[in-house]
Amino acid sequence: MKYSSILVLSLTVSGCAAFPGPGSVQNGETQSAVRAKLGTPAAERKLGSGDAAWYYITGPSGFYTYRVVFGTGGAVADYSQVLTRQNFMAVPQGAAKSTVLDELGPPMEEMSFQRTRTQAWTYRWMDGTFEMLADAVFNLDKGTLDQIVVHRDPAFTDSISP
Repeated sequence: MKYSSILVLSLTVSGCAAFPGPGSVQNGETQSAVRAKLGTPAAERKLGSGDAAWYYITGPSGFYTYRVVFGTGGAVADYSQVLTRQNFMAVPQGAAKSTVLDELGPPMEEMSFQRTRTQAWTYRWMDGTFEMLADAVFNLDKGTLDQIVVHRDPAFTDSISP
């Protein structure tokens, strides 16, 4: 009896919002419709264009971040998964932290290195079937992006030596 109550509660809670994925949101939908479908976003930002952007992250260390951009009328203008090789490579060297947040959303983790005066924002993502990490490395003195380093996630690589 106890386990069936937990199962019912879990299914009820999970029914409140859908897991974001391809096709979860359509252009033209309202903010209230998106919130009803996907729940509260992990982050909200106002983009340089003036449009609002909501970020739905699939878990604290998930592989996907879906960004919903609302145009001036408040309707969905764009819905896409932003953690892609193409998007990482499109962020220009020298970009401000706000630009990186606009394009990629919040990172999985942040680390600062005082000796080198750098800060790294780590994003976990999928490149086809490969688990990957991308580290956006910022110059702490300038507050700008030095580089984005893309590499395999060591948590998912075979560490057994032959």
